[in-house]
Amino acid sequence: MKRLALMPLLAVALASCVSSTTVGFVDRDCLPLRFVGYSYRAWIEGRTLVIEVDQIPGLHVSFIEYWVIDGDIYLSPRRASSGGPGRDLVRIDLSSENLSSGWEDRIYWLTHEALYPIGNRAFWRRDEREPAERVRVRLLPARPEGS
Repeated sequence: MKRLALMPLLAVALASCVSSTTVGFVDRDCLPLRFVGYSYRAWIEGRTLVIEVDQIPGLHVSFIEYWVIDGDIYLSPRRASSGGPGRDLVRIDLSSENLSSGWEDRIYWLTHEALYPIGNRAFWRRDEREPAERVRVRLLPARPEGS
């Protein structure tokens, strides 16, 4: 009887499983207009990436998640519905990452990545997945005055 009671919970858990493993990347020239963090300035301080984001009320960048994949650094802003306008600095400490020389030229915004629910064939078959879209981060040579 207990096993039958657990079946609905298992079904809900499996239905919410998604896979976001990409099969490569497609380079884009510019960020989508509705991209959270569209207006930004970025620079390097040692092994720290600093990003100054112009905040939009209701689409407030609360933090920026990052991944290192094959020596490339991918950034994805995470938003919160609270927060007002203004500018915020986000610091990403990369000192613990094993980065090769020239890593500063391989930093990208991840602008689109498909998610595949467990019922989708692409969840199980990588050959049916779409590549993710990326845009290279424009870096300033140094911290701008007033930031």
